[in-house]
Amino acid sequence: MKYLPILALLAVMTASCNRYDEPQEEKDHAMYMSYETLRSSVAMEPACPIGKRGKISIYNSLLLINEPNKGVHLFDNSNPALPIPLGFLNVPGNVDMAVNHGILYLDSFIDLIAVELTADGKAIVRKRIENHFDYNANQALQDNEYLRNYDKSKGVVIGYAK
Repeated sequence: MKYLPILALLAVMTASCNRYDEPQEEKDHAMYMSYETLRSSVAMEPACPIGKRGKISIYNSLLLINEPNKGVHLFDNSNPALPIPLGFLNVPGNVDMAVNHGILYLDSFIDLIAVELTADGKAIVRKRIENHFDYNANQALQDNEYLRNYDKSKGVVIGYAK
């Protein structure tokens, strides 16, 4: 399959990347998403408003806009003056994406995912490499927030309780 060699190349190229700076304000009570929930959450959902905007990509007539730590908004961009919302690809912990030959490569906190994009805006998970990325317990926190105490065995940190 065409996407497997590229997935392997991405795995080698990104295995030791650490993209996050350590914030300033320490928080103590982590809220978690279990690994099971994380890995079963990738799904197409109805189009919804975009919150914080992240990376943008175009593939054929699709416009893809990342919403950091949430997922990717898909639009039919056949008419760039009037993009039509197709749906939202829910991918918890997603901050980066790349598209090649109809395959959308995404991070999901610690996992690398390959998703096939169809012409009608559907997305089908084709491959997931679990535990590919280094774990960053502070990824989903706001700027200036920092968790020192967390339990990696409980899952990924999605926020904190005061």
